Amino acid sequence: MIMYLIGILFLGFCVGLVSGMFGLGGGGLIVPALLFLLPMIQVPSSHIMFMTMGTAFATMIISTSASAYTHYKNQNIDFKRVRFFLSILLLTTLFISQFVTSINPNFLKFAFSTFLIYLGIKLLFQSDSSTIVSPKTINKTKDTMYAFLIGTIATLGSISGAGLIITYLKKTGMS
Repeated sequence: MIMYLIGILFLGFCVGLVSGMFGLGGGGLIVPALLFLLPMIQVPSSHIMFMTMGTAFATMIISTSASAYTHYKNQNIDFKRVRFFLSILLLTTLFISQFVTSINPNFLKFAFSTFLIYLGIKLLFQSDSSTIVSPKTINKTKDTMYAFLIGTIATLGSISGAGLIITYLKKTGMS
């Protein structure tokens, strides 16, 4: 039990550090760490992945709320654009979360691992130069498709999806 508590404290410190420095929600750290830590407190193996996902989502409430409030205060939110996108994202997440507990936990682990590998490779080969994209008109069909896709990936992968959302919005001309 003491190792579990030390692990949780260390995890909280690392996630706070990474969230503050890089703007990440911490799902990429929380999920693998809890998969290792939860067996220490005798969580049944059939519940570990789902408890991990729930815990990761619960911690995102705090970090994303604080970040969203800061961006709101600094007038960094385009409510006209985000209103539609986020409503589709929310509906998708609510829908997918209704049956995610019936999905094989090994598939969820595979999906999460694949997603982390994809992000790691993308980060390694991403060019350092940032290109400025001219703002385009809002394409609701494309926004709907991407919001649905990001909501699905985020729910299945126990992540906030911020990295995917930011990438998409930047590609569509939002800075």
